[in-house]
Amino acid sequence: MVPPHATYDVLGAPLQVRKTGRSTVRELNADLSSLDKGTAAHERTVGALIKHLSHRGIEVHTFARNSPRFDAGWAVGKDLFVAEVKRATGPGCRSATAARGASIAYL
Repeated sequence: MVPPHATYDVLGAPLQVRKTGRSTVRELNADLSSLDKGTAAHERTVGALIKHLSHRGIEVHTFARNSPRFDAGWAVGKDLFVAEVKRATGPGCRSATAARGASIAYL
């Protein structure tokens, strides 16, 4: 939950699941298939969140222009919430640290 002194101007347009595909950059020397799988899993999770909250009459938004970036945001009454979708396992997992850093931007 975002601190009470934060304003609702961080919420942008209604959030939609993005279409995912395959990365094709030839100059990049990496396994892009794992990146593509991760992106698809991220969007499935975002879609599940949108569905879960919409069944409760809550509209989920993207971030507003000139506000800190986040994966999903919504308001319930006077309470404002933002969410970051992060993986919890895997080699080099720094997602939780990144999410904490993003949350600090709202304080």
